[in-house]
Amino acid sequence: MWCKLLVLRQTIVKQFILAAGLVVLSAGMANALTGNWAKCTGSDAAQAIDGCSVIIDAKLESPTNLGIAYNNRGRARATLGKYDTAITDLSEAIRLNPKIPQIRYNRGKAYAGQGQTKLALGDYDAVLKANPKDSDAYLNRGNIHASLGDVEKAIDDYISALRLRPDFASVYYNKGKLKLDYGNYLLAIPDFDAAIQLNPSDYEAFNARGQARFGSGLTSRALEDFEKAIALAPKFADAYANRCSALTLRGDIDQAIADCSTALTHDPGLASAFLNRGLALAQKEDHVKAIEDFNAAIKLRPGQAQTFKARALSYKAEGNLASAVQDSSEAIRLNPADQDAYNLRGSVYARKGDVDLALADFEKRYELGGATIVQNVQSYLWDKGHYKGALDGVYGDEMRQALRACISDPDC
Repeated sequence: MWCKLLVLRQTIVKQFILAAGLVVLSAGMANALTGNWAKCTGSDAAQAIDGCSVIIDAKLESPTNLGIAYNNRGRARATLGKYDTAITDLSEAIRLNPKIPQIRYNRGKAYAGQGQTKLALGDYDAVLKANPKDSDAYLNRGNIHASLGDVEKAIDDYISALRLRPDFASVYYNKGKLKLDYGNYLLAIPDFDAAIQLNPSDYEAFNARGQARFGSGLTSRALEDFEKAIALAPKFADAYANRCSALTLRGDIDQAIADCSTALTHDPGLASAFLNRGLALAQKEDHVKAIEDFNAAIKLRPGQAQTFKARALSYKAEGNLASAVQDSSEAIRLNPADQDAYNLRGSVYARKGDVDLALADFEKRYELGGATIVQNVQSYLWDKGHYKGALDGVYGDEMRQALRACISDPDC
């Protein structure tokens, strides 16, 4: 099943390095190559902006060379996150040099950074029309499709990039990350395998493969990957937070808590570390501290239904049923298809004695979960002596009456 969190590696930007084959050098420009042109074509963004600005303001260069200066300044500004002025520069560069696709490529990156995804797509489409063999453009366009939730188009672009460049490790990583973030764990693993084979020092790929293995139930193999990621990057907070989660599942609660705490020393704003440490503390039945961690996670990332469910469980364990209802309701609002959230809220309503509200939530869970869930509940109700009907996975009046009786029965 596909879910929805997406974090992709930064898109690639292209910088012009002045050469005889690209531009015709004027005498003034040739004399200045060790000065402002050297800055304008260099890798230091701040210096590039200064050098290019002098060239642009002087207005002594040909339109072609002036366009190069605008491109390089726009690229430098985009690198620093100054997307508005970067787009202005790159648009002027396109006006001056409309037949150089790399400029549209860079403007596409700036549009993407600004969140103008449709305009970014338009620029990448133009780049690929001009040069269908630009593997970088396929990667970047794939990232845009992925950010828009268009999984098939994203995968198609990643595959096109790999056809052109089979050793493109970043494409394998992003393709795997897309599958991982949408819950396709087993299919993500081969992509991370390829990324790691191409770049054995890629700690992010080890961490991501660990997540995919963990999601596939391969906890021991996941721990190996998290440990490798930590060995490669000892301050990589995400790997500690993920190892914390795996250790909690394995029952190594104290070590899990230590790992999440280490993650937070390296990145105090890492919401997943607060969430995972809270889950570990809840396993120790230290719900007061768990709730503190869940509070911190929600403050950092208020849109995560999982955290509200976790806090609801701790509130329920502490007897704070009103807060448990509030949190489980928020989890449902964030993800209306989450059958577990309905089941959780139903169980809280049942403890409160609100039979009709509990019944409604349990029925919604069965609607979402289908026949298998219904059949499991039928078996449970049978064992509790409230149901004697068929174990057929069909929710009907007889099961409804049995469920109502179970809700009212403290031992059910």
